[in-house]
Amino acid sequence: MRYKIFTLFAALTLSAGALFASDTAVDGIYYDFDATNLTATVTYRGSNSGSYADEYTGNVVIPATVTYGGNTYSVTSIGSSAFYKCSGLTSVTIPNSVTSIGGSAFSGCSGLTSVVWNAKNCADFSSDSGAPFYTIVSQITSFTFGSEVEHIPAYLCYGMENLTSVTIPNSVTSIGSSAFSGCSGLTSVTIGNSVTSIGDEAFSGCTKLINIVCYAAEQP
Repeated sequence: MRYKIFTLFAALTLSAGALFASDTAVDGIYYDFDATNLTATVTYRGSNSGSYADEYTGNVVIPATVTYGGNTYSVTSIGSSAFYKCSGLTSVTIPNSVTSIGGSAFSGCSGLTSVVWNAKNCADFSSDSGAPFYTIVSQITSFTFGSEVEHIPAYLCYGMENLTSVTIPNSVTSIGSSAFSGCSGLTSVTIGNSVTSIGDEAFSGCTKLINIVCYAAEQP
């Protein structure tokens, strides 16, 4: 009976507007749902980011859409501290639908080593400290960009000193400022043929970078 009452309450809340759903998991991922705009934000379990530990473990693949309460939502954001201190998280795949990621989203994820980035047009991050992987940059060894990515946000891979190679696909048209700054272990970069702009200091501090393959056409 308690479950039925909760389900009824959730359905009523959804019809009225936004639902704070940090205790609502779909296929193991917790969301806040906005029933007005039919968007979803990946979040943590409980009332605050420290309520639980390791609610996310292993390989987490965030979907582009999620169905809940009879509605289909577009997953457009990852909330602040969404994966906070999930030390058992080893890899994460971010979908093309994500346009924003909150501060410290992956702070304390001490086991995270691999990221698959499919976010098509995610907003720039304002500084290295505001980038989602800022506190764990030294441990990330693999960062893969999907074939639909159009913009690589500023400061995205700032300070990832254990990255050795990066391939930027042909879909990418712009690389943000300091996107790979401080990647001191980076030795090889391949830049696709659609890039028309590269931000200031995008590869600053990449002291071992000796192999650059650039297919981008010369700009007037």
